[in-house]
Amino acid sequence: MDKLQLKREVLQDAVKRQQEIIDDFKSRIEYLQSDKVEEDEIHSDNQELVESYEQELNFVIIEMDVLKSLNIEEVFDEIQLGSIVVTDQMNFFPSVSIEKFESNGTTYFGISEKAPLYEKMKGKSKGEAFSFNDMTYTVKDVF
Repeated sequence: MDKLQLKREVLQDAVKRQQEIIDDFKSRIEYLQSDKVEEDEIHSDNQELVESYEQELNFVIIEMDVLKSLNIEEVFDEIQLGSIVVTDQMNFFPSVSIEKFESNGTTYFGISEKAPLYEKMKGKSKGEAFSFNDMTYTVKDVF
């Protein structure tokens, strides 16, 4: 498979994973606001939990918009948002903080541009190394 096609599939699987997260927050909120929750369970703690979930939901929706706006139709020589980063330790998809997801049998970690790890890897090319939390990563490929 060519690199652009792989990037498209990784993005598609990242969007799918992000949608699963969105759906999970929505269902939790709906449950807490439903008739299934006993009257005596409804109190300020539940309301605070609903508000917390709503804030998280808004955040992951914004991150979904970021995912959908990434330029993946270009192969990059240096690590930047929208690139695929293969290291000797793990594979990364600098985009949003999706954490771990699978694509074509490979595990990727989605990381935000605000993540300290991203700051360490940004701009690196194939063959270069970066360190974070006492671990050194060597870039085997970037595209």
